[in-house]
Amino acid sequence: MEKWFWIELIGFDNQKSDFATGEFLSRLPQKPDGVSLLISSVDFVNLHDAKTFRERELSPMCCSYEAHPCNEERARQKWTGKQLKGLVHTLRSYGVRVFLSFFNLFCYPDDEGNEVVEPFCAAHPELWEHRRDGSLNRSLHMLKRFPDGRYYQDFLAKKLVEVLCDYGFDGVQLADGISSARLTVQNGDYSDDMIGQYLYKGDLPENILRAGEKERADFIFRERLSEWLAFLSERWGEFYNVILRAVKGAGKAVFFNSCWTREPFEAYYRYGLDYRKIDLSQSDGCMVEEVSACMSVYGEADQGGFANSLADRAKWHYEFWAMQLLLKKCMPDLPLFDLSSLKDTNEQWDVLRDAPTEYARAVYRNSSLAIWNRGAFVPTLSGAFFCLSDGIGREEWDKIFTLWKRAELGEGFAPLGCLCVCETAALEKELGYFLKTRNYPAHKMLSELLFYGAPIAGAAQPREARSFGGPLLLLYPEFYSDTDRNALLFRTDAPVFTLGGALIEGREADFIYRHRGERGESVFAAYNTGRKKQGTLFAPAKKAVSPDFSEERQGALWTKMLSFARYDDRFFRRVCQTLVAACKLPYAASEKSRVTVAIVKTEEGNYRVYADNRAYFYALPRIECRRQIVSARSVTKYGGFRIPVRGSQMTLRIPNRGMEVVETEFS
Repeated sequence: MEKWFWIELIGFDNQKSDFATGEFLSRLPQKPDGVSLLISSVDFVNLHDAKTFRERELSPMCCSYEAHPCNEERARQKWTGKQLKGLVHTLRSYGVRVFLSFFNLFCYPDDEGNEVVEPFCAAHPELWEHRRDGSLNRSLHMLKRFPDGRYYQDFLAKKLVEVLCDYGFDGVQLADGISSARLTVQNGDYSDDMIGQYLYKGDLPENILRAGEKERADFIFRERLSEWLAFLSERWGEFYNVILRAVKGAGKAVFFNSCWTREPFEAYYRYGLDYRKIDLSQSDGCMVEEVSACMSVYGEADQGGFANSLADRAKWHYEFWAMQLLLKKCMPDLPLFDLSSLKDTNEQWDVLRDAPTEYARAVYRNSSLAIWNRGAFVPTLSGAFFCLSDGIGREEWDKIFTLWKRAELGEGFAPLGCLCVCETAALEKELGYFLKTRNYPAHKMLSELLFYGAPIAGAAQPREARSFGGPLLLLYPEFYSDTDRNALLFRTDAPVFTLGGALIEGREADFIYRHRGERGESVFAAYNTGRKKQGTLFAPAKKAVSPDFSEERQGALWTKMLSFARYDDRFFRRVCQTLVAACKLPYAASEKSRVTVAIVKTEEGNYRVYADNRAYFYALPRIECRRQIVSARSVTKYGGFRIPVRGSQMTLRIPNRGMEVVETEFS
């Protein structure tokens, strides 16, 4: 796997002849594949002048994220364009690729605490993002226009190419607020400019056009959401393709951040971004915002000023495992890099030191995920993107690299279990069904199944799943094409399970579980299992007050889970028990409420058993492997650690909120 390092200028020292690059590189156990320099101000690009950039004194916001005053090693320094160019040159002289990354931000507090607005953006308030009530958000909107009608995206593309070429960067990482809007669709921009762009293809009643921004937002979100999302996604596709063509035309590379940690459905619904409308052939990679370790420990202020329940916190790892599978399924040919969350001095979180078991849990499981594509398993990840990389010593980097080395499986590994199948092309149908019923969409079905311990081998598009020889789990098959649905449903060589909003007609199921929700049913059906049994009906306990689904909680901010119809937990527990029995794979025979188990076959023919513990204390589960255990070696603990084995069972000690991985040989 490749190793990339996201780092601010404060991680280097402009008072040293080599900018302390030698010191930084000496701390790393191996040479980086790349470094992405975080320049948090969009005005670094906006104000670039090819003639004077060397003499330009960079703003404090360029020298550290939002101009924070210091890190563990040094105070923020004043950098010039010449020094930054020298840093880029020095890093490249070591054979390290160097990218520029930047946000859509332009405000920072000076050392007295007074707000400073960067000059270009101060002069162009028409480009700022508007909140739903019409007030200005201190961030730039990539889709907006100058007063003379010119699109900002065209200006940015030209300036960005100049910056990359003049400083000698190898490429650019389009980071938060550049790769997608900072504000959600629910909270976001309904300004005259955005409404004017929408009217090129859509229409609105005259009274709404004359109304204030909040009234427009209320009407559009309530009455025209599908049309508005289609418009936004088209514009974001246009933005991406303008930037990608310009940068690639200059011979530079492009990475982009995924949309605020979300898989394709929620990226579209929350932020109006549709990956299908981006020419991904022009991109070199996606930095996947996988922040499960952070989300599990964030405080209220970190999340946006509200509390997440312990029940929600327990599910974040499974949410992000599902996200990675579905994102890779949507972009199978694009390299994905894991945002390996270490620390952030400005945002003041530190997973590396404060939640190491959360971090290890994410690394081990993320490294074992794969999709099924072109007749083989393809790992979801191509590498790690360490965030952020300043102020970390050699001993700590040794531990990080040792962890990643232990987690890596190499080529040819195969996760075992049911292949989860869902149709990316059905996004609009799925959204319509969700808004009508509030039943779980496919991604939420998948994350809930993972949470309850379902044996999921990976994810696949319906057409790709035809070549898979093992059991299939078809999510919302009613949204597949007739050809794909029939090809998968009528298989006879392996068990097939369906889970969606309706029973598929045309083939008799072995048995059915129905969940009767507040607005509609969810139906699980089994085929080719070799046993018939009576169906079961589940339903959530009735509440005196019906839930309000008119809007999402907290404005649909990415740190808050969407508002779904309630489910009876017993429905998912029964589904998972059925899948585990059909696949005949290991499971937790004790401590089932807090331990889930997955298994991967390595290229060498051995097996890795993954057991994770979502409790805040040790779990000591008995893992039933269903086969006699010949040997069991801990991957996660020190050499010589002995795992108690008795027949087909082994007893593990899993750290709080952590993961135990066992290299296992069966008879």
